[in-house]
Amino acid sequence: MVLRCDLCRIEVPDERVLADHTKGKRHQALLNVRERFETSQNASIYVSRIKPEHDENILKTYFSRFGQIKNAFIDKEKHLYAIIEFDNIDSTNRCLEHGDDYKLDDGSRLKVKQRNHHEFKSKRMLVSEHEFLNFNKEKEIEQHALMVQNLNNKSTIDEQAASIVEQEKITDEVFNMREGFFKELEIIFLKHFPEVKLCLTGSMANGLATHLSDMDLVLILNETYIEPQNLSSSNNSGESMNIDDNSCSNDIDMNQNKFKRNTSDESSNLTLSSPSTYSADDLIQMSVTDRLDYIRRLLRSYAAYVCHVQRISQARCPVVRFCHKQQKFFCELSVNNHLAVANTDLVRYFLAFEPKLRSLLYTIRLWLKQKDLLGKGHPFNTYTVFWMIVCALQLDNQQLPNVQNLVEHATRKRQYGPWNCSVPEIKEIKRNISNISLGKEYVEII
Repeated sequence: MVLRCDLCRIEVPDERVLADHTKGKRHQALLNVRERFETSQNASIYVSRIKPEHDENILKTYFSRFGQIKNAFIDKEKHLYAIIEFDNIDSTNRCLEHGDDYKLDDGSRLKVKQRNHHEFKSKRMLVSEHEFLNFNKEKEIEQHALMVQNLNNKSTIDEQAASIVEQEKITDEVFNMREGFFKELEIIFLKHFPEVKLCLTGSMANGLATHLSDMDLVLILNETYIEPQNLSSSNNSGESMNIDDNSCSNDIDMNQNKFKRNTSDESSNLTLSSPSTYSADDLIQMSVTDRLDYIRRLLRSYAAYVCHVQRISQARCPVVRFCHKQQKFFCELSVNNHLAVANTDLVRYFLAFEPKLRSLLYTIRLWLKQKDLLGKGHPFNTYTVFWMIVCALQLDNQQLPNVQNLVEHATRKRQYGPWNCSVPEIKEIKRNISNISLGKEYVEII
């Protein structure tokens, strides 16, 4: 059974969740907004037969005889009517009881009646996805102009690379805000599934985040390995630990499916009474669509500052995608995506092994942006460039260890499906003074 909160325009799975939702800040805030909206309507009158020379001040002066005026505005397009809002309903009633004689000083007679009442409807989305994208695009253009101006003042490639990192990297303030948002999401999931773990992956976790980076999340329900979906457009070749951050399809299915048990597994005799009683193991047994729907509804019901919550099930790695209203960034949450977690650990290991990798990556990435070769719809993204650099350094006098060498030296073995994702702990790295010349490597790689 799916219940609906008409005020917030969301659906919740059962009465317990609905009761919790109505106590939340979001619902209570909308209650206050609706109350002010209804009070404003009750305290307002509709005035017609106004003339072009009549303005708000003239109307305020006339109607102030009935009580204090809180607000007044005139139809700007055709100048045919005005809305006068009194400070209280008693003043409105006195005005309406005055009769039909509403005569201004210029002899004009106005027609006054109670303002029509309209049903209060909350806006589900405060900012459109298009506005989110435009906001980030404008920010990127502004940052790029500042960066070019700053780079012209540097004399060497090493100095320019350091400047690029400083300009591109995410600020501590933004990082702390996103970290706080991550902790809020973590609390929500742990409340419903105490045994799960929410992991931060991708650039926000491996140290390559910029001010435009999205937030990639993985909800680890258990150690079950979920095989990536075999889509016709997918490429199944390549290293398992190199997860393409653009692999998700834009084909977004917004159908409101009810939660159903995945009956394809006849060996399971589990009976689920309602979504609120689901465990982490129950979610694993669901179909991809139902599993993502459950998570989507949790986010829409409990997560503050979340909008545009979408289920993207037709992708190699299905995700729930959503936006943060205030900070204006996208998040993608996948389930049991152990390979993404392992990939993040591998990137972090290489960055710790060779700190100059970050500068090299940022420099080459900027060059690719200027050539219009990087980003969505282009040949390269940040991860592919990173692995190209790693491969080049592995082949160049083995400046970086290969993956097989890392697997052999890992103290904790991690096997997911056919993939051995074992990586040594960062604290086990034998640190040597790096002799990599950014200028030399930049020229050779390009």
